[in-house]
Amino acid sequence: MTLDSTFDDLGIGSLELAELLLRVQGKYGVALPSDLLASAETPRDLVVAVDRGHPVLAPERGVMVSLPTTEPGGLAPEAASTLNDVLDWHVGATPERMHIRLLDDSGGGTDLTYATLHREAAAVAAGLIAHDVMPGETVAIMLPTCRAYFTTFAGVVLAGAVPVPVYPPARPSQLADHLRRTTGILTNAGATLLVTVPEAVTLGHLLRANVESLRHVVVPETLMGTSEDASPSLPALPRPRSDDLALVQYTSGSTGQPKGVALAHRNLLANIRAMGQAAGLRERIRSSAGCRCTTTWV
Repeated sequence: MTLDSTFDDLGIGSLELAELLLRVQGKYGVALPSDLLASAETPRDLVVAVDRGHPVLAPERGVMVSLPTTEPGGLAPEAASTLNDVLDWHVGATPERMHIRLLDDSGGGTDLTYATLHREAAAVAAGLIAHDVMPGETVAIMLPTCRAYFTTFAGVVLAGAVPVPVYPPARPSQLADHLRRTTGILTNAGATLLVTVPEAVTLGHLLRANVESLRHVVVPETLMGTSEDASPSLPALPRPRSDDLALVQYTSGSTGQPKGVALAHRNLLANIRAMGQAAGLRERIRSSAGCRCTTTWV
């Protein structure tokens, strides 16, 4: 073993590497970059990251986030039958309310309100329609956890299409091999369009030779640019039904070929409502002391 041995050669997978990063961060008291799990390939990469890391600061006291104590009239989310209905309700009732906060390495974050999510997602939806994506067709999304992932996912839903999330490669050096293994998922899902990062577009075009249904490989900015260049107004968006397909989620494939699970709008809403009930989430004023928000690492 040397500093330049690859983690793959050392038998260190993503879970083991995540545990190692946590231990290193605690041992040396430094904050490591959030993308280190994806970019680190050798122990030397960890040494460099620790050397460049900044000291971990004491956690700040949470800030008060004021939310409406009363809900405006109209279709309540509990009565909504599709994801589209839920987003429409929030845009109409509390458009400037924070929907997602994407945290960064410094402890800060970028807020995405319902109004912004809907505006950017509608632009993505218009771009998909301009690329001849029809309601009910599947659109693969191979993006890291970022603002574009959420706006693209919502845009696919608004277009009446079906999002198919695909794991991005764990490390940039694995991109070519990862795309080859993704061929099976795209073929099985019948994906008509792949939304991915710029680094994968060229290789993604090569997939079209092996995935008969795949017509386009684009980045999120291309979809949004298509709608902005074509017309200042957005096209009429389709309205799905509760039994229409809303998501195809594939297993990781760590123990075999990835298998797809098809979920309708009603299935997803039932899961979301069950999670909210179990977690005790409420539409009320929230603070860090009694946080009713949810935090995820995905």
